[in-house]
Amino acid sequence: MPAAARPRPDDGERWEEVVLDGVRIRLERLVDGDARRIPGSRDPDAALHRPECRPHTRSTSVTGTADALSGLVGHLGEHLGDDPAWQPVLKALDSAEAVLHLAVFTGPFPGWLLDGSKTIESRFSRVRCAPWGVLHEGDIVAVKKAGGPVTGVFQAGQVRSYQLTPRKVTELREQFATRIRAAGDDFWDQRADCNYATLADVTSVRALPPLAFPKRDRRGWAVLTSPGGQATLL
Repeated sequence: MPAAARPRPDDGERWEEVVLDGVRIRLERLVDGDARRIPGSRDPDAALHRPECRPHTRSTSVTGTADALSGLVGHLGEHLGDDPAWQPVLKALDSAEAVLHLAVFTGPFPGWLLDGSKTIESRFSRVRCAPWGVLHEGDIVAVKKAGGPVTGVFQAGQVRSYQLTPRKVTELREQFATRIRAAGDDFWDQRADCNYATLADVTSVRALPPLAFPKRDRRGWAVLTSPGGQATLL
């Protein structure tokens, strides 16, 4: 699926360039994400699959290195390069027409996604943070287990972004709960006070051999490349 055209970010307050490991990298300043650390865990990547919904704060953090990103892209090419459905997707990534994201999952969610029973990925938050506004149809999403490796990948199909009201949350539950694999009350009760939601169709999902990928913050979603083709390593 070809990636949709999008404007390149030009907000000077949103982007800055730094040099990391000898590589010039474009960093995007984003608010903290929509997942929280498991209480008592020393693992900064042990995130609960629910929104943290904290007050608005800004932070810029690097979740990996240039070598780690290169390793992930190489891993995709090695295992999907002969897949007819993924050849054009990888070409779009190489030409910076598609952006690479990293999504952290906990509990049964990654298994449901990779076995095909979860056909929509959803993220809710109180503040505007990734993937809200930065995930687009045709983008690539690496699937990472909380505290563990990357184990799969999918391409974003239709992406829906919402500013929430209690009525809208109810509508989303009625319309999408089955595809999200979120039929229980707990899932929706934890999101009742959130203001933003992103729902993305899961397409061309593939399991991958496990690949370690460093991540040093608590966010449940990170944007790894920019539309201009530079690494962001968020």
